[in-house]
Amino acid sequence: MSSKTAADIRESLRLFFLKNPHIEHWIVAYSGGLDSSLLLKLCAEILPLECLSALHVNHQLQSDADHWARFCAESSAELGVCFESQKVTCESSSEESARQARYSVFKERLKPGEGLLLAHHQDDQAETLLFNLFRGSGVNGLSGIASSRSIGEGELFRPLLGVSKSEIESAARALQITWVDDPSNLDVSYTRNWVRHELSGVLSSQWPDWTSKLAKTAARMTEASELHEALAQVDLECCQLEEGVLSLAAMSDYSMARKKNVLYHWLA
Repeated sequence: MSSKTAADIRESLRLFFLKNPHIEHWIVAYSGGLDSSLLLKLCAEILPLECLSALHVNHQLQSDADHWARFCAESSAELGVCFESQKVTCESSSEESARQARYSVFKERLKPGEGLLLAHHQDDQAETLLFNLFRGSGVNGLSGIASSRSIGEGELFRPLLGVSKSEIESAARALQITWVDDPSNLDVSYTRNWVRHELSGVLSSQWPDWTSKLAKTAARMTEASELHEALAQVDLECCQLEEGVLSLAAMSDYSMARKKNVLYHWLA
């Protein structure tokens, strides 16, 4: 399979925007790193600038955090993109704490008709599937990162899930894009970084295309999850006496797997 070029990624983004005409304004979650820098650059080339803005979340966890915010502001200005930065206070320096603080900003910020663009890519998808596999996750967890979902009053999209990290870096260099590197990404005490820097090399030596294969698995698990949800909805209609009340007698003939499926769906 041939690698995607900058032109290929730009074209896939152009088609992505054509498929989502209901979004009136697009917001790129812009960290200043490689992935979001390429995404912002290409969006600025494709979209009318009045329909695009960049949102930076300053987690205040690194000594260079304010410098990165300034870099993002300057880079956005060079592209003619409206820029917004918000500082957050994380409960700890953990990945999950930073993620919760970041998504809290996204949820509060998104309005009806707005779409948030995140630059997660194929390698992120594969790493998430592995991470969830080691946690003992079921079908939902093995679906990996969702390509889209609602958030706040708007929607969240990840249009680069089919693009590998190496393709993103090659495209960014071809377009002479500059970005900042977060040194915490090299800290293997974080589980995701350990997967990326330690386990990834071992897997690549045996299966060079493991990230694309796991991305395909995540896509299949997403389909399976949708089927589970559809079956659970059918069963709920038969078993739910009223809102919040299930009939155990109505489920008595179901297999254990089917009982668990409808209960998980009901609880969710």
